[in-house]
Amino acid sequence: AVAEEVLLRVGVHLANARAKARSGAQSRVVDGSAEQDTITDQLPEDTLLVAAIDLMEQDLSLTLQIDELAQKLGTNRRRLADAFRTRYGCTVKNWLRERRMIAAKQWLTQTEMSILQISEELGYLSAGNFATAFRERFGVQPREYRAAQWRNPGAASDQDSTNESKTPTPR
Repeated sequence: AVAEEVLLRVGVHLANARAKARSGAQSRVVDGSAEQDTITDQLPEDTLLVAAIDLMEQDLSLTLQIDELAQKLGTNRRRLADAFRTRYGCTVKNWLRERRMIAAKQWLTQTEMSILQISEELGYLSAGNFATAFRERFGVQPREYRAAQWRNPGAASDQDSTNESKTPTPR
């Protein structure tokens, strides 16, 4: 139901953006409901990115192939890949990996979920694979990161703040 709503909203937003691009005015397509958030000032690629990110963030454990994601959004692989590369400077897969790492940091510091639970929630096949990916990204094991945060909040985030420039902004 949520996915259907997202797809319907994407369709309306894309139609709005296309209508604006054709007319050069602030024309608007109405889907019969009270559409409150207008994005007519956005480019179709912006709308596509928002919709793609919404779908991926619904369940970070799912690994949608780019073809599958593009199909759900009513576009093609190349257009979706180009939109991510242009906006975020990375592939869809790399954006999703980074988004998972952001979620991992949040869950490590804000919850008492086990490393195994976090790895499962993020779609990793094992806690070991997750720990390796986390260490490669932040230079510290998830357990060490959590321990540093619990002992001294802000300590580990100071340590990896130089790596934050790699983080693609989700929106």
